[in-house]
Amino acid sequence: MLLAAQDYVVVYDDIRDDNVEGRLSWFVRREDDFPHIHQLRPGAPPVEADIKPESGPYHRDPEILPTKGRYYDGRGSSFTLVSHREDVSAKTTPYGCQVEHPGGTDHVLRTGTPAAFTIEGGVTFQGTAGIVRQLSDGH
Repeated sequence: MLLAAQDYVVVYDDIRDDNVEGRLSWFVRREDDFPHIHQLRPGAPPVEADIKPESGPYHRDPEILPTKGRYYDGRGSSFTLVSHREDVSAKTTPYGCQVEHPGGTDHVLRTGTPAAFTIEGGVTFQGTAGIVRQLSDGH
């Protein structure tokens, strides 16, 4: 998981076999809005979680559950950007993703194995995880 200031978080689930199914689940309080979830890899669409109240000898859910959720199902590694900001957009790149925000552009680097990349402006990166923030003023 990578946190970019107070703008967004990136969640990466490294799966070695692209045939293995996985799920990202995101739940919020029933009265709350979902954050902006950009499911970049494998690009799974959201599916509303159909959770039904249950009861048993030792447990009883309320008739109206206090949460709601979404599932993102897919195969292989999962790469997701989550933000409370509406003005953050992301697109997939070979090294992870490029994120546009009011302050500039971020290059989020996340791979399952160590790699080397050269990104805009001749900036180089070697490793498995990191963020290069290029501010609007050129820094």
